[in-house]
Amino acid sequence: MRKALILILFILVLPSLSYSQCYTDVCFNKGLDYAMRGKVEEAKKQFSLTLSYDRYFKAAEEGLQVIRDYREGRLSLEAFKNYFKGVYYFNKGRFDRSIESFSKAIELSPRYYLSYYNRGVVNSLLKNYELAIKDFTESIKRNPAHAESYYNRAVMLTLKGETDSALSDYERAISLSPSLYRAYFNRGMIYFKRGDYENAVSEFSGVLTIKPGHVRALIKRGMAYQRLGRMKEACDDYRRACEKGMCTSYEAAVTRGLCKSD
Repeated sequence: MRKALILILFILVLPSLSYSQCYTDVCFNKGLDYAMRGKVEEAKKQFSLTLSYDRYFKAAEEGLQVIRDYREGRLSLEAFKNYFKGVYYFNKGRFDRSIESFSKAIELSPRYYLSYYNRGVVNSLLKNYELAIKDFTESIKRNPAHAESYYNRAVMLTLKGETDSALSDYERAISLSPSLYRAYFNRGMIYFKRGDYENAVSEFSGVLTIKPGHVRALIKRGMAYQRLGRMKEACDDYRRACEKGMCTSYEAAVTRGLCKSD
C-alpha cells in the first residue's frame, strides 16, 4: 500500500551497490526539487538518471509519467508543481501538507487521475478509509486502466469488511496488471478467511508463479493445503519456507508429527 512514493534505503554489503543506492536517492530528490519549481526538463534528467541506477525505483518512474502527462496537456504547470510538493511532503511524513498539495493540484487540474490516487494513498495511511476509497474511485473514473487504483481501493474495501467488492477490484487490477502479485496474495487471504481453501491455494500459487521465493505465500498455501488434508503438499511448502528462514510452521508441523524432520 505504501506505493511508490516512500523511499526505502537498504544498507547493502557490496560497496558498489551501496553507493549506487545512495546516489539514486540523491538524484531523485534533485529531480523532486526541480519539479516543485516547475523546471520540467531538469526534473526529467534527474528522474531518468535515478532509473539508470535503479530501474525499479517506482517514484522516479511515476515522476516521468507525470512529466509526460504534463507535456500532453493533462495538467497545468501549477498543478504539476503542487503534485510534486505533495510527493515531497509525503516523503517527509508531513501528511497534512501532502494532502493540501494534492488537493491544490486537483483544484487546478481536476481531471488528472494521479493527484486523486496519491491523495488516496495518504488518506489510507491516515486510516481515512472512506476518503481514500473516494479518491481511488475518482482516479478510476479518470483513468479506468490504472491497476493500482483498483488494488488500493480493494485494500480499503477489505479493511471495511466489503470483501465481495474487494474481490471484484482485485480481479480488475489483475486483468490490467497480471504481474501484480500482491493482488493474488490479498485475494488468497480473503478466500482463506472464508474457509475456501481450494481457491486460496490457487491464489497463493498465482503469487508463487510470479515470485517463487515469496515466503508468506508459501506458508499460507501450506496452511490451506493442511486444511484440505493434503499434508504432503503442506509439508513441502513449510519446508521451502524454512529453507528461506521462516521455520515456525515447519517446526510446529514436525513437533505435531504432521511432517517428517529432514
